[in-house]
Amino acid sequence: MDPFTLLAGATALYNGIKSAVDAGSDVIETAEKLGGLFSKVAQITQIASTPQKKKIFQSQADFEAEAVKLYAAKKKANEMAFEVKNMFIARFGPAAWDNIQREVIEMRKQAARQAAIALKEKEEMQKDLLMFAGVIGFIIVAVGVMVVVLMLRG
Repeated sequence: MDPFTLLAGATALYNGIKSAVDAGSDVIETAEKLGGLFSKVAQITQIASTPQKKKIFQSQADFEAEAVKLYAAKKKANEMAFEVKNMFIARFGPAAWDNIQREVIEMRKQAARQAAIALKEKEEMQKDLLMFAGVIGFIIVAVGVMVVVLMLRG
């Protein structure tokens, strides 16, 4: 997805979080929006950190302007995330923020474990299918050889 579209979404979430915190919203309502904002910030950071390749007909000036825009989008996203973190801490305290961070880290670890398990299962399935195809191929070749031998004898 385009980082500028992501930034627009992050800005909308930021404004929603800011209004919710100002209105004294519940932690759960704010946390859902907070998660969405940090997800978008992570996507923007990842896109901006990925080395960009110059397009075939793109001028050097356009390429550099794009790099500056990406940097500015990343910086703006990180500033919003920092401000939201401070708003959250001011409203709910540093202990709540620390608890959320621990929970997020644990959720990421769990997601990584599940992804590793899914990848391993997929690789095993591919290996099994390859083995099955090899056995079937061998049987077909063996039957073909036997048919040819019988035809030559008969």
